[in-house]
Formats: sequence, C-alpha cells, structure tokens
Amino acid sequence: VLAMFGATIVWGTVQAYLPLFGKEALGLSGPTIGYMLAVQAVFNGISRVPGGRIVDRAERKGVIVAVGVIGYSVAVLVLPHLGGFWAPTILLSAAVPLLATAYVALSVTFSNLAPRNGMGVAMGLYGSMLFLGLGVGPAVFGEVINRSGYVAGFTACGVTAITIALVGLLVRAYEPALRRRPAVVMPPPSPGT
Repeated sequence: VLAMFGATIVWGTVQAYLPLFGKEALGLSGPTIGYMLAVQAVFNGISRVPGGRIVDRAERKGVIVAVGVIGYSVAVLVLPHLGGFWAPTILLSAAVPLLATAYVALSVTFSNLAPRNGMGVAMGLYGSMLFLGLGVGPAVFGEVINRSGYVAGFTACGVTAITIALVGLLVRAYEPALRRRPAVVMPPPSPGT
C-alpha cells in the first residue's frame, strides 16, 4: 500500500503538470507537448512486457517496486532543470519503464494478497490507493508548484516518493519481525488423543 501510494503520487503529479511545465517552463507548443506525452506512452506500453518477465522471475517484488519508484523519482528531480524538447523527452522515456515495471509488480503483488474468494477486496484496495495517490499528488505538490515553482514542486514530489518507497522497503524487510506471534502457544496433542 505504501509503495502504491508513492508510485501514484509521483506519476499523478508529473502527468498532471507536464503540459503546463512544457508550456510555461520549456516554452513548447501544444502539439510538441503532445508528442512528448506520446513518446512516453509508447515507452510505457512497450516496457510492460519485458517488465512483466522481470517481475515473473523475481522472488522479491518489493525491491523491483522500490527501484522503479526511486528511479522515476530521480528523473522527476532532474526534470525541472532541463530545457527544450529532447532532453525532457529522453529523460522521461528512459525513466517511465522503471515505473511501469513497478506497477506490474504492484499489480501482481495485490492480486496475490487475497485468496480467490477475496480477490475483489484486494483489487479494490489496489484501485483505491491508485486513485487516491493520483489525486493527492497533484493536489498537494501542485500547490507547491503554484507557490514556489516547478523546481520546488517536482523536488518535493520526488523526495516524498523516494521516502515512501524506502519506508515501504524497510517495512517489507522487517515484516517477519512485525507479525504478531500467538500469545499462547498450545502444546502438541498427546499421542492417542
């Protein structure tokens, strides 16, 4: 849930403000911004198949999620320092496969959380966190962008997503220690009973 929230706040913020950033900070025309988004979409879609193969082979999907969220967030930290069309487009096109693979790993993880008769609940939680992050990210970091500019807003968003990904990874690493042990341990049944 933490990783999903981190992934969606960074994705939602960038996608919500990329057209404005392209126009105001990069000085791009509307069609050029559309091309930037289209190139990213192509890389996002193409990367899902090899990303899925990586996820299928991995035992620890949490690491894939953390690396994907952190990698994309680092690109978000760099983004407002670039200019023109090509540098931001290349940066985002190189970073989006990381986040796409993280989303594949998250989907697989959520689908494995519940027994078959509880799959709807697990996927409902997945969808709830997805849309919560997609809404919260632009609302919170958009206000930072409006008050302090794109560098401050994208930096705050990227650092927050990195922090959430690292916390999620730490929670996952210490999960066995955090699980409750039964308060009373029952002795094994005696023979013949």
